[in-house]
Amino acid sequence: MKKIILILVTILFFNCSSRINSTNENNLIFSNKNEKIELEFLTENKFLETEVPTKVKIKTKNIKVEDLSFSAPGIKFAKTFPKVENEITLEINAKEENTTSGNFPLNVSYKKNNGELIFHKFLIPVK
Repeated sequence: MKKIILILVTILFFNCSSRINSTNENNLIFSNKNEKIELEFLTENKFLETEVPTKVKIKTKNIKVEDLSFSAPGIKFAKTFPKVENEITLEINAKEENTTSGNFPLNVSYKKNNGELIFHKFLIPVK
């Protein structure tokens, strides 16, 4: 009986592990199999400050920038020259009322080639 339970748990783990999206410890990198989205601050600080516009570079791997969608209060696209493939820059102006537990939520979604929609919420530190 124990062998059967162990086998079922192992099968369940390997079946579900392929669907788990990983995020690194500082929550600025999202990866889903061979796809990756990385946030890079264009300032010396590695956090947002309330009421201070901050530029953040979004780098992707195996995801077209055109397929990305962003949602959060106080964000806008920033013009950057020269244009770099697989990169886009956002300007984020975090307000105190839009933070949760010291983090600013940035929602990102994209559509894979097979039509599957992928959603992720970055929790960017705010000080």
